[in-house]
Amino acid sequence: MNDLNTPDLTSPVTAATSRITSAIDDALETDIDSSYIACAVVEVLRAAELSLQVGEGSFELLLEDFLTRLQEFAQDASLVVRLPGHRFCIVLPALSGHEHLKLAAEKLKRTLSPPITIVNNAVMVQCNVGLAILPVSGADASRLFAAAESALQRCSAAERYVVYDPDSVSRETNSWTLRVELETALQRNEFLPYFEPVANLSFGTIVAARATLAWNSAKLGVVPFTRLMADMVATSMLRPIYWHMLKGVMLQVAKWPATVSLVLPVPDALLDDDEVLYQIRDALELYGLEPSRLTLEINEQALALSGCIALLGSLREHGCRIRIANLGTGGFPLAQLTALKVDEIKFARAMFAKSLAPAIRNALIKLFIAAGSKLVVDQLKDAPLLARFRDAGFTLGEGPAVGPIQGYGPFANWITRKVGA
Repeated sequence: MNDLNTPDLTSPVTAATSRITSAIDDALETDIDSSYIACAVVEVLRAAELSLQVGEGSFELLLEDFLTRLQEFAQDASLVVRLPGHRFCIVLPALSGHEHLKLAAEKLKRTLSPPITIVNNAVMVQCNVGLAILPVSGADASRLFAAAESALQRCSAAERYVVYDPDSVSRETNSWTLRVELETALQRNEFLPYFEPVANLSFGTIVAARATLAWNSAKLGVVPFTRLMADMVATSMLRPIYWHMLKGVMLQVAKWPATVSLVLPVPDALLDDDEVLYQIRDALELYGLEPSRLTLEINEQALALSGCIALLGSLREHGCRIRIANLGTGGFPLAQLTALKVDEIKFARAMFAKSLAPAIRNALIKLFIAAGSKLVVDQLKDAPLLARFRDAGFTLGEGPAVGPIQGYGPFANWITRKVGA
């Protein structure tokens, strides 16, 4: 066994996984009812601040006391392995299932909550804890440890103890594996923005670019945004990847001519709280972009979400522009929609179907123009259609007839030639 008070930090993961492997082997050889093994990775927070607060020597005493608490919780010192970065791994080798793990997590929380007394000073030590569980039969030590570390990364101020179950997730359409792939892709910057030009139909000038995202995967090739969107939602990776995209496109737009704005689609799943508002504000400020250069594209169906309309109002107050897309698919009352005074309206393709009476379509066009909204048409494939939609009252157009969807480098060169430096 490792001497835990003088740990070998040269191979901490090996030490942890070796201990997990040993616990798996012991469980398989023992005729006990417990059939699950779990792992917890505990991280002491604000370690640098604590060291400055109590002094380096006292801080080491504090860590020793913290380690002792973990060993008392585990009831076996050999089940605790110290890791670099003020982290610890605890092996829980005899659990009856997921509810048992939740009880163990609550017990660990009670064990670590009281302050630690160092040189007559009571010091509160906060920590994050990531936990993972697998059936002993077929359990893999490396996978269990990686799952606990992954759970640790999901800790937040609101949730310090996070339980992650790689086995159940893998049974649900293999999304655990997909999540790991998405996390790795995010770290490797494999998510790249692409841009589609938006033209003013009256003058033929490029006034904006609509952003989208693709995953340039070495394994899967280029995964388009529509498929990527489903993967992100299924694996709860939408927010970190979208925030990455948000900052990436803002960085690029800041380098474009000031006459070219950004159209940024916002997924429905991000419109149920104010986090998107804060992220957009921060990104605009970070890259020095005027909010008026940002148009946020919202699907009509999202307007029915609780708080969505209030959120759009806050974004408009900040100076951003709002585009409602897929008009005709969300069933939102027209009277309320025109009352929102949105900047742009993009009709769903069904609104151009032969089954819809032209008189109804023309009435809608006049209604939104009278309300002060610009009308947008997308998927324009033929140049002659530009004039036809312009004459029908549309202001902006997107699609192959306007220009190709390109990655940032080619698009930046293309837009510079079109607009000028």
